[in-house]
Amino acid sequence: MPGQADFHGFDDRAEADMCRSAALPDRVTLIDCQSVDSTNQVARGMVQNGTARPWTVISAVSQTSGRGRRGRDWVSPAGNLYTSTIVYPAAAASSRAQLSLVVALAVAEMAADVVAGARVTLKWPNDVLVAGCKVSGILLESCPGPAGQEGVIIGTGINVAHAPADTRYGAAALARFAAAPVSRNWCLARYLQALACWYEIWSDDGFDPIRTGWLARAHGLGARTSVSCHDVERYGRFAGLTSEGLMLLHGEDGTLHEIAAGTVGFSDPEVM
Repeated sequence: MPGQADFHGFDDRAEADMCRSAALPDRVTLIDCQSVDSTNQVARGMVQNGTARPWTVISAVSQTSGRGRRGRDWVSPAGNLYTSTIVYPAAAASSRAQLSLVVALAVAEMAADVVAGARVTLKWPNDVLVAGCKVSGILLESCPGPAGQEGVIIGTGINVAHAPADTRYGAAALARFAAAPVSRNWCLARYLQALACWYEIWSDDGFDPIRTGWLARAHGLGARTSVSCHDVERYGRFAGLTSEGLMLLHGEDGTLHEIAAGTVGFSDPEVM
């Protein structure tokens, strides 16, 4: 039902009470599923057939065909958090890529409430890291509705209890850094609280406060970095973000590059 998650199956009464204390935002309509092929796929069908209200959230205990960026498989065991949130932004289509940084801020805020003293940082554009290890994936998809209104599906996968092995940059689960048991349902509610807050800030005030919040958690700001995109490799230092959310790379030749997309790597050992 809207505004309330179904908290059940807890052996620890204290944990159940903690979960209930994290209420969902009033605007959220939660559809909590046991298993789906992909929460983004379910959300897409709802947008296309006109049944998706703003802030409808599809959540699943597990996925059988989860997807990450560039169509990569996203391993989805039970115990982690998989959600797709449907929004209808008033912002121009050219600004909607900024949403990935908005979502990353929300995930980071939730993660910081879970981990015990471990540093939570943001690696451009939307990787959330705890102690340098990736804990989530974010996938945005635009989808037209039957009346011509275009929805945006915010897909998130967050490693709450489990993390995949042998990833390119290293992954970890929030439970690894937590001082107490971590509940998927509490993480769901806390993430949606943060998402609703940062989304409203972005909608009302534009990207400037998002840029400020993101840079406060920036991973590798000022460090030597490389950015690869379409077989083109650039090297320099991470110099910040533009007013539109592009990455600023101070190249080795002194040129300041604005990067719209790419895979970022760091060579400084302290920020790898």
